[in-house]
Amino acid sequence: MKKAKLSLGLAAVAATAIGLSGCNEVTANEGVVLTFKAEDGTSVKYTANDLFDSVNNNSTAASTAFDKVYEILIRHYYEAPSQKSVKDQINADAQNKVNDTLETAEKNRKSNGTTYEAELEKLLDSKNVDNIDELFDAEVYTLEKAKFEKNYYDDEHIEWMRDGVDANGKPTFPSIADANVADDKGYLTEKVPYHVSHILVKLDADSSLTQGKISKDDAKQISTVIRALAGDTTSERQTFGSIAFAMSDDGSAASYGDLGIVDKNTVTNEYVQEFGLGMYAYDAIYNKTADIAAGRRNAENKANLLPDDSATINSTTTNAKTYFENLGIGTIPYGAAVALASAAEIEDADGVSINDGNATFYPRNVIFNKYFNKHNVAVIVPNEIAYNVATNDNPGVIEAYNDMGTASATYAALPGFSVNTKGLVDVSARNGGTNENVLTDKAGRIVLAVRAGASGSYEGIHFIVINRSALDEFGSSFNGTDAAAELTAKTAGTATLSQYYTIHTPEKAEYPTVSETDKTGLLTYTNFIKGGTNTPMQRSDTVRTKIKGYNNNLNTYIFESLVKSEQLKFNEKNSWVEELINRYISTKRESSKRNETKDFNDKWVTYAEFLSYQEKQRHGGDADNDGMGELISETCAIGYSGTDAKNGTGLWAKGGACGVK
Repeated sequence: MKKAKLSLGLAAVAATAIGLSGCNEVTANEGVVLTFKAEDGTSVKYTANDLFDSVNNNSTAASTAFDKVYEILIRHYYEAPSQKSVKDQINADAQNKVNDTLETAEKNRKSNGTTYEAELEKLLDSKNVDNIDELFDAEVYTLEKAKFEKNYYDDEHIEWMRDGVDANGKPTFPSIADANVADDKGYLTEKVPYHVSHILVKLDADSSLTQGKISKDDAKQISTVIRALAGDTTSERQTFGSIAFAMSDDGSAASYGDLGIVDKNTVTNEYVQEFGLGMYAYDAIYNKTADIAAGRRNAENKANLLPDDSATINSTTTNAKTYFENLGIGTIPYGAAVALASAAEIEDADGVSINDGNATFYPRNVIFNKYFNKHNVAVIVPNEIAYNVATNDNPGVIEAYNDMGTASATYAALPGFSVNTKGLVDVSARNGGTNENVLTDKAGRIVLAVRAGASGSYEGIHFIVINRSALDEFGSSFNGTDAAAELTAKTAGTATLSQYYTIHTPEKAEYPTVSETDKTGLLTYTNFIKGGTNTPMQRSDTVRTKIKGYNNNLNTYIFESLVKSEQLKFNEKNSWVEELINRYISTKRESSKRNETKDFNDKWVTYAEFLSYQEKQRHGGDADNDGMGELISETCAIGYSGTDAKNGTGLWAKGGACGVK
């Protein structure tokens, strides 16, 4: 088996740094801190002076023992004669970056009416250097380090980083001997990636949780998307991708709704909470598939999706995870989508302005707020609502704020509700005690829906399908009738999770196939899109980038693996240096893990507390509801064109349940 460039790259460091021993007149082991053993058996000995005093002796040198050791290895590598052309290009690129900084200082001088010297000093300060020479040196090292580390990312090693183990089943990045720091488990476990697609219906409904207002076009679009997903609009049912291509309001439409890879890094730092955490909550809590014992669902990955027990909400002992478990999966009745279409245009009653034309009472807004303006992840059930069957003059009674309608045989007969999902998601707690099939797309994937954001480019209703769950160890195969049968044992034609995130493109021999004899390529992230804006090569590069960037301590793991392989060896007389570096590595990893966990927990807590506040708003249980008002009853939408509404009598009298206050 070929060796990873991890070893070859640093072997080159040793080979090209042989001259150091002569320069520093190292003739014995006295004073030697570190020995680097090359592939050819020769050794390079580094003194304390080499490691800690000779890195240009300026402020750009790293501030820790580890960083200094790491830096000098890299710097010496590019001083080798064999690297002259590369170093010349690095120097040229670094000079260009310095020139860019100087040009920026001149532009800032003109814009701010200050002096060139003052603006340059600000820029130097922002880069933590004192002068132009140090700036150049810093830019050189940044470029050297990036190029040096890139050499390690050959195919074999990236796959080890993805899976967490090497070809021999040993941890790719084992922990140092410290009980507080666990072995790194690799990208798939540490960052639990999901491949998802979505359709976004953008809204500008303001931040109200109970009295938001949407346009008639928005109401029609929400309805059209849901009805298309259910197969209720055309004779030939459309795929999720084709609906997204035609109707999604963001850039992913060009890629048929494909959002690529969503992992803990993006969920914590980039995605709106309703989307990322909503998806996590569904798959880790509300998805009832219990195949962990059979090896089809990954228990460790599932645990990594959720906050730990320290994440409590509203200054209580209630754990955020427990809150979501008790909340249950939300439901949206299909009849609400039908109602939005029929109510979209209604803004008066035969020319009579209802409630002084207050748009909050428009039927489309009443329906939107009750059924769609909810920030907890939901599924769509084949229920009809009162608006589908009641008449203007017989609106019924004021219903409960969380009433989600009643089962409809007509809606249940639609193609989108034909798949048996009852073994995957139980909606009975939010659906009057009745568990029903929920909406799936043409491929049999459950459609999640959630209202996200209060402003910005991602405010709206998101319809989400999970193309590949991080919990599906052996992939899925839909049998046409029963979604509970999707998760199967590893069989021919199904990619494992590791195979799904292959770094190879379909034309390569390394691309995963059905078997050794059947070279049919498996469905993976790389070949998932049969069109759109991303090529298989671009998608392969996306996987590589995700893996390479998943851990901000990778340099410590690389360094430590060299020590464990005895390519880097500390002199026993100077064991304090090794102890110092080990302590630094341990502290850095522990601190990073602690900070990552806290950031992730905090996001869960923020989301849980927001949903708790939302529930109070919706049923009027919050004495101080910030002027947003209570949820308006669906009764008011049903009777909007009735006699009482026109006359301002009954429930529509001033101060009544359907009248202005």
